[in-house]
Amino acid sequence: MEERRTARPRWVLWRVDDNGNQVEVARYDTKEAAQARIDEFERHRHKQHYWVEPAD
Repeated sequence: MEERRTARPRWVLWRVDDNGNQVEVARYDTKEAAQARIDEFERHRHKQHYWVEPAD
């Protein structure tokens, strides 16, 4: 029987709020998907700062 491996999300979307708290928002399979979510937040004028980093 062939073993199936589940791919783990490779990119983490982070945010930092006005008080300096860093919070993981979500994980994505691609950097582009994570960036698209940041773009959506920014269109709605969220005040927090968002960024993407590779997952461990």
